[in-house]
Amino acid sequence: MRHFFNDNTQPAPLTEAEQKLNEWGIKYKRKADGTLVVRELNISSKNLTRLPNLSNVIVRGDFICQNNRLTSLVGSPKSVGRGFYCDGNKLPSLIGAPQSVPGYFSCNSNPLTSLVGAPRKFARLSCNLGDFYAWEAIPAVLRQPSGTSKPPQP
Repeated sequence: MRHFFNDNTQPAPLTEAEQKLNEWGIKYKRKADGTLVVRELNISSKNLTRLPNLSNVIVRGDFICQNNRLTSLVGSPKSVGRGFYCDGNKLPSLIGAPQSVPGYFSCNSNPLTSLVGAPRKFARLSCNLGDFYAWEAIPAVLRQPSGTSKPPQP
């Protein structure tokens, strides 16, 4: 009998995101384009110093990475459906955060000196620097890197 299937085919290697989701016991669905979809992603208190590359992950609900030792949000999910919670880390900036969070964006208890990298669209942004309900409501001095304030105009 002839074989119509190639026995030499091997599944594609798992991405870093898939490896981590499996390690954390989080169920996901892989779309044809390689995007991974999860219901909620809670990776709090895992002693993480960096986020794995989750840039191909869509979180339908909340993304929670509180109480780690993160120094960057680079690698954050492609999008979140509700809230983004990164409280209690060591974040000096919000660079790497998704640019749109339809719900609450909470980044309290981080050594932030500015909100550079923060989402431009959110329902509420809460941090040690204040509570804001629109990007435009954030004082200009907080929207630029610290130490780069413009000198007063004559």
